[in-house]
Amino acid sequence: ETSRMPGALSWLIESTRALGEHIAERAAGLSGVDHVRGAGLLLGIELTGVPAAEIAGALRTRGILVNAITPTALRLVPPLCLTRGEADRFCATLGDVLAARLDQRATTVA
Repeated sequence: ETSRMPGALSWLIESTRALGEHIAERAAGLSGVDHVRGAGLLLGIELTGVPAAEIAGALRTRGILVNAITPTALRLVPPLCLTRGEADRFCATLGDVLAARLDQRATTVA
């Protein structure tokens, strides 16, 4: 069994790298996201025009845990067993939350 560990570890590292890139690419294309930084699944999402704490709270009500690490940045640290489907759900939910907050802001300003 131990002879399989290097292959399994290599797969895990490659899987987390690829999934992190997938999340970063999808999140970076969302309105309200300035940029995404990090490596693997440890990602920072820098927001523009919306407070990170409000977005983190709205995500929490939808079952997604992230940290607001600065007034404008979210930290994403999912488990290494995260699936692509769960990653896509996160990105879709983040997009919905940001769009709702940006729409609310635009309506308030107008």
